Amino acid sequence: ESVEGFQTLLAILAEAGDDGDCPIPVAIETPRGLLVAALRATGRPIYPINPMAVARYRERYSASGKKSDHADAVVLANILRTDMHVHRPLPADTELARSIAVLARACQ
Repeated sequence: ESVEGFQTLLAILAEAGDDGDCPIPVAIETPRGLLVAALRATGRPIYPINPMAVARYRERYSASGKKSDHADAVVLANILRTDMHVHRPLPADTELARSIAVLARACQ
């Protein structure tokens, strides 16, 4: 959750074949936040996956259902690899919608 961490993520994606013409889609458990905003700014498709759905998918890989960041990353990647067609990417926001979101967060 830092600029350096985000740059590392982009470098890892680039090593995996990510480019501007064909960005690698990203699955994430939340549809909002700074990371989501930064990822959206790169132009890549973002697939928010419900945390309960991720928990069900996790059961396919581990009987204990034990949670870890690495295991969750694998589960999220596999969700898109096998079931992308049943999940919807975040729609593109207009500048007005982004402005309203910023103002709403400021009021909270």
